[in-house]
Amino acid sequence: MSRPVRIAVPRADDLQADQAHLWVVRPAAALQRPLVARYERLLAPEEHARRLRVRSETGRLEYLVTRVLVRTVLSHYTGVAPETWRFESGPFGRPEVAGPLRDDTPRFNLSHTRGLVACLVARDRDVGVDVENTARRVAFLQIAERYFAPSEVEEIRSLAEPEARRRFLEYWTLKESLIKARGSRIASGLSRYVFHRTEEGIRATVEDSDAYEWQFDLHDVGPHHLVASSLSTQEGKRLRIEVRETVPLVDR
Repeated sequence: MSRPVRIAVPRADDLQADQAHLWVVRPAAALQRPLVARYERLLAPEEHARRLRVRSETGRLEYLVTRVLVRTVLSHYTGVAPETWRFESGPFGRPEVAGPLRDDTPRFNLSHTRGLVACLVARDRDVGVDVENTARRVAFLQIAERYFAPSEVEEIRSLAEPEARRRFLEYWTLKESLIKARGSRIASGLSRYVFHRTEEGIRATVEDSDAYEWQFDLHDVGPHHLVASSLSTQEGKRLRIEVRETVPLVDR
C-alpha cells in the first residue's frame, strides 16, 4: 500500500471521472493519538445517539471512525467543513448526503469490520464497498451452501485450503458490495448475484443477466483485510482505483 494520506483540513482534491478512491483507516490509530474527543465533536445528535446504542467499546470506536471518515473524505473533495454534513438513510439503510447538496460531492459507500473502516468514492456513478477481516473464523462451506449459487459452491468445493476459504471471502464481499451499489437489500438473496473468476478478471451475473456494466475489484489491505468494490461503468471503461490509508484530522 502507498504511504498514508492524512486528512487534516478540507483542500478540494481533484477526483477525475475515470478514477475511484478507496479510503481506509484502522480505528486503533485513533486510540494512539488524542483524537477521539475531536471526532466526537463532529457527529450530529442522531449519530451520537446511534453510537451509544452500540454495545461494545470496539464497535463504538468503529462507528465513530466510520462517521468521521465519510465527513472528512467528502470535505477533502469539496472544501465543506466536516461538521457541516448532514446524512439520511436511503433505500435499505444506505447513508446518503442530505445537505449541503452540491454538484461536486462525489458518490460514496461505507463498510467496516474489526480493525478496518473503508469509504469508496467516485463521481457520477453507483459505488459499493465491503470489507472483511480474513483472520475471522467462519464456517465458510456451510454458509456458501446455504446462501451461494450452486456454481459458486461447486467452485469452492473444488479448491483446497486455504484457496477455498479465500474464494468464499472474495465472493461474499463482492456480493455485498454489488448489493450495496445497486441499492438492494441483502435479504433479497445472495444467490441472485453469481460471481466467477476468469482470465479477464471478475465477472458476475444478476438474475441470469451478465452484469457487464459493473467493474469488480478486490484489494488486500494489510495481511488480514480484504476489500471488495463494485462500480458502475460507462461503455465498459475501467476506472483506476487508488487505495489511500488515512488517519482523519491528523496534520500532515
